[in-house]
Amino acid sequence: MSHERTMTNIERVAVFSAQMATKTSGKDRVELFQNAVIETGGDWHYPETEGQPGRGAFEVQLLGIVAHGIDAAEAVNCWAAKAKLAVDRAAHVGAAELIVLHELKDCSDEVLREAAETVRLHSQDQRAIAAGRRVEMMFRTKEAAA
Repeated sequence: MSHERTMTNIERVAVFSAQMATKTSGKDRVELFQNAVIETGGDWHYPETEGQPGRGAFEVQLLGIVAHGIDAAEAVNCWAAKAKLAVDRAAHVGAAELIVLHELKDCSDEVLREAAETVRLHSQDQRAIAAGRRVEMMFRTKEAAA
C-alpha cells in the first residue's frame, strides 16, 4: 500500500517555476514551456496574425494560469510572473492558516488580525476559516469591551 501524496496544483506550479528559473535564455524558457504544455495538456495559442507585430497576442495556459504576450517569450515571462504571485500568495495564506489555527500567542494583535483576514479572503481550508472567524470574534469582543 503506497502512502505517496499527490502534489497540489500550486505545488506543481512552484516546481515548474523553479525549473523555468534555471533557464537563462528566452528560447530555452519557451522550449521548456512548450514541452510542459504538451506533457500536461496546457494550451498554446498562436495569434491569428502571425508575423504582424501588434496585431495579435500569444496566449499560454498551464497549470491553471493563463498569460498573454506579443510573442512567445513575453507570454511565457508573463506566465512566470503570474505563477510567482500565485505561489507567494499560497505561501502567505498557508502561513496565515498556521497562525489562526494555533492562535499564536507570541504574535501581535495586528499580525493575528491580518492573518485572520487573509484566511477569510483566500483560504480553502474550512478548519482555518473557522479558526479565523473565532479570532475575528475575539477582536470584536475586545473592541466592544473597550
